[in-house]
Amino acid sequence: MKLNGENISIESGDTIIDVARRAGVSIPTLCHLRGEKPFASCMVCVVEDIATNKLHPACSTLAQPDMDIKTDTKAVVEQRLCAIEFLLSEHLGDCEGPCRLSCPAYLDVPQIIELAAVGDLRTAESMLRDALAFPRIVSRLCEAPCEKGCRRGRVDASVSIKMIERFVADNAAIETRGTECGSGIDSDSARETREDGGQAHELHCGNSSETHELHSEDSSETLELRSIAIIGGGPAGLACVHHLTQLGFACEIYEKNSECWGGLTTLPESVLPRNLLEDELDALKKAGVIIHTNHLIETDNDGKLRELRDAHSAVIIGTGPLPDAGNGDDRGIFDLKTTEQGVLTDSASFATSMEGVFAVGDVVLPLRKTIQAVADAKLLADGIAKKLLGSDHSRGGETFNSRFGKLFPGDLDEFMKPANENSRTTPTDKKCGFSKQELANKAERCMKCDCAATNDCRLRELADEFGAKQAKRATRRRDERRTFIRIFDKDIIFEPGKCVKCGRCSAICARFAEKNGPAFTKRGYDTEITFPFGIGPSEGLGAAAEECAKACPTGAISLSHGKT
Repeated sequence: MKLNGENISIESGDTIIDVARRAGVSIPTLCHLRGEKPFASCMVCVVEDIATNKLHPACSTLAQPDMDIKTDTKAVVEQRLCAIEFLLSEHLGDCEGPCRLSCPAYLDVPQIIELAAVGDLRTAESMLRDALAFPRIVSRLCEAPCEKGCRRGRVDASVSIKMIERFVADNAAIETRGTECGSGIDSDSARETREDGGQAHELHCGNSSETHELHSEDSSETLELRSIAIIGGGPAGLACVHHLTQLGFACEIYEKNSECWGGLTTLPESVLPRNLLEDELDALKKAGVIIHTNHLIETDNDGKLRELRDAHSAVIIGTGPLPDAGNGDDRGIFDLKTTEQGVLTDSASFATSMEGVFAVGDVVLPLRKTIQAVADAKLLADGIAKKLLGSDHSRGGETFNSRFGKLFPGDLDEFMKPANENSRTTPTDKKCGFSKQELANKAERCMKCDCAATNDCRLRELADEFGAKQAKRATRRRDERRTFIRIFDKDIIFEPGKCVKCGRCSAICARFAEKNGPAFTKRGYDTEITFPFGIGPSEGLGAAAEECAKACPTGAISLSHGKT
């Protein structure tokens, strides 16, 4: 038969999807499970036979010698999109929790809380630092928009996310450095020379070269690093430096004042201990960052910015607000186009009107919150890495996200099932924050609104691939939808509202000879997967539970001891 214009040999009993797999042609599917009988319920695997102008489900249609199959025609793409959006119209659940979507830095708050609850502080702190750059600082200053989005707030009060993050950041430092509560990283250990196999590395930097070289005394290798100049040593500029050094760039900071951190240095010790600022700066220096203080890059269009740009791979402007930005047509600071608020930048790339020059923070839009500044800094650093290195470290914030939508009576009761009933309280020791016992108590208040299959949902992947939109099914009234149910049974979580009726779990349980496995009940739109005789998912799935969780394409069946 022909497959996308190529003659492909077929064998008796082959389905179209079998032939495609041998030929290395990918056909998407949600219901088909290799080794099991075809079910053809999702209709995402459709292909077109050019010879007959008919669409066929590839998973269940036998291959024939006279077929001329195309897998990417307009009709195929339209039908697949229609099938995906039909499934999404019934999908009841959030891909990401409201707390994460409310965070400008797109921090995986539910995962942080889960890791904190089980005591894995180092992994949690690593996630915090990757998103926030300086979690010990940000967790003290952030206005916690995540808590405003927390669904627990509709029951009594939101989860104490900010304090949990502060506990993680502080206590991870205690575990690794042996510091005391409320203090910064031990200054002696922070100033230790970085070593590798007993041999120190030296970072040689200079303004006159495009790249810097990292020489190792115990190796003949010389690594070439691209250099970035950062004008302004405030939170936004320093956060850029943190992420860029992590991505392998050499950085030089030009700060007009005698010290970095801008207005953060004026905050009282009770709000932000000064040694936290010092320790984070020491860590950057230890990573090879060069800091020039009392170094003003003039703003009178004398060409210094162009000189700086020519000496580096890129320049980032992270200064404070402009005294007089202009009206949008003028060229103000550094001969860059400005608006009435600040330097004019591209909203996606942070690029200014000068090639190779970027701007972030208050210099673009004054009075930005600290969390927004560090969030933008990460996006900028990732964008520069993609532009200069071809690497993509994007946070994935544009990924398709199913939204639960309007809450109906009884929904909050279902959300509360995995959470404890304890009310929100303030830490006993306000200076140190939560104790370990208080942390566990507060973490267990989380209702786990996000999906257990956040990072492994085939439906979400296909929605991204085909640009699908989620809308309510037209055949239902606005006040109707599937009933929201979450069943927590030992290590199994079963959410029928996420089920796309693929039949995979039923087939797997049949193979495992589980007598009380899931099966279909009712007909038409109301068809659903249920367990017989009122038994729970744990007993029904039995020995097939783990394989069913792995095979489920939407997270309707998942394991409670961790995300799939």
